[in-house]
Amino acid sequence: MGLGNVFTITPVQTGRVAIVVGGTCANDSVNGGLNITGRYGTGTTPPANGAAGATFGVWSTTQHYYMSNARDIAGFTVIGGFVGLTDGTPVWFDLSIAATGGGRASVTDVQCLIWEL
Repeated sequence: MGLGNVFTITPVQTGRVAIVVGGTCANDSVNGGLNITGRYGTGTTPPANGAAGATFGVWSTTQHYYMSNARDIAGFTVIGGFVGLTDGTPVWFDLSIAATGGGRASVTDVQCLIWEL
């Protein structure tokens, strides 16, 4: 989704990081849905919106959403964390979304909280 330019942290003490991303999601098709997965990377440039994300690491369990009506909106929350990150190495976090059941998937009102434990 291209959020990695904003959702970054550089661990400085413990290498343990927690992350929560939330917002709203939608699919513009009747009986459509979407899957939202957290992705991350280190030492590389974060992907731009629309870039293939399957090659980047996964930091969350995939969240599945179903919309029975076109343009239904649901809230979403993706939660995850890491242990053993290298202190001083920036880590970016992003989301990948995939439409299910047809239509186009989208997320809006995205917020993020990242902290080192």
